[in-house]
Amino acid sequence: MPGVTPGALKPYQRNHLLQVLTDLAEAEPDPARREFLESFPFACGLVEEEEG
Repeated sequence: MPGVTPGALKPYQRNHLLQVLTDLAEAEPDPARREFLESFPFACGLVEEEEG
C-alpha cells in the first residue's frame, strides 16, 4: 500500500485529520500515547513547529 505525503492531502482532509488527532490526544488517558498523538502531526510534516 503506497504512503501518502502531507502535500497529497486536500486542505479539508488535512484539517480533518488534525482535528481527529487533537480529539484523540485530548481523550487519551495514557501520557505516553497522548504525547505521541500530539507530536504526530509535527513528525509527519502535517504542521510545522512555531518558533518563538
